[in-house]
Amino acid sequence: GLLAAPVEKRSGHSTIFNIKADKTMMRKLEENEVVFARRGTGIRLSFHFYNTENEIDTIVDILKS
Repeated sequence: GLLAAPVEKRSGHSTIFNIKADKTMMRKLEENEVVFARRGTGIRLSFHFYNTENEIDTIVDILKS
């Protein structure tokens, strides 16, 4: 439920994700030292080869909370 339906159903994906997030969510991410860019009504997260699975799991847990 974090991604828009058209994005979720794509056959190919990028490592860049735009996710709806309010100020409370942005504050939680900042408190957990997650680097993101503000975009419109949400945030942009970008992952790369140096990100660990644990880091990604942590970000997902924060977004789901």
